[in-house]
Amino acid sequence: MDGQQSDINMLLGFQENSRGWYFRAGSEQLYMKKPPKAYNLIINLDGRGQAFVSDFSQKPVTHFQINIEDYEIELFQASDIAYGMRLRINDRQFLFDSAHPRIRFELSEEGLGHVIAESTLRDLSIRRAN
Repeated sequence: MDGQQSDINMLLGFQENSRGWYFRAGSEQLYMKKPPKAYNLIINLDGRGQAFVSDFSQKPVTHFQINIEDYEIELFQASDIAYGMRLRINDRQFLFDSAHPRIRFELSEEGLGHVIAESTLRDLSIRRAN
């Protein structure tokens, strides 16, 4: 919010060992008998073009971008929509129908399957030039 930029190298993954699976998100690690089915990144929008994403920062943010495997995910300010922000996953943009959207990372034993924006609507008014 104060214009400060920071790069965060947050490990998100899981690994099998002889006893089961270990799932890591940042510095947190959890033992599981099966691999996790999903990881949810919760976003809290304040309606003024700021978001709280506690997995990344304890301060409000006005922009963030995540690159994970073949996905580029970006949350950025927009004055023309409810809650004042847009979400982009690759070339698809989304509007919010909640102040608490989430990004669901669907997982399998092979790794990342799909990335889904929840509590959002596809923004068909945006046309990207290719």
